[in-house]
Amino acid sequence: MGLKVNPMEIKSRSTETEPSTLEDIAITARGGMETWRPALQRLYLTRASAYRGALKSFIEGYQEGISRSWRKRKILLKHRKKAILIKIQLDG
Repeated sequence: MGLKVNPMEIKSRSTETEPSTLEDIAITARGGMETWRPALQRLYLTRASAYRGALKSFIEGYQEGISRSWRKRKILLKHRKKAILIKIQLDG
């Protein structure tokens, strides 16, 4: 029962790829208590890095959206002022 992962199969993979979280937990479970702390630290650091990247991307996108809105607003205000000046000149 449970996940059957052979640690030797995982170690024989290319060193460029790291084991998935599930594989990492399976290996850790076989390793005993002393392997849990480093495994959990890796897991938390991986998650923190992913969240930090996502948050950074969101903030950059949000700032870009705000900039576009302000540019559009400035253009609209400029056109509105011109329209008012033209109307005043025509009425005057």
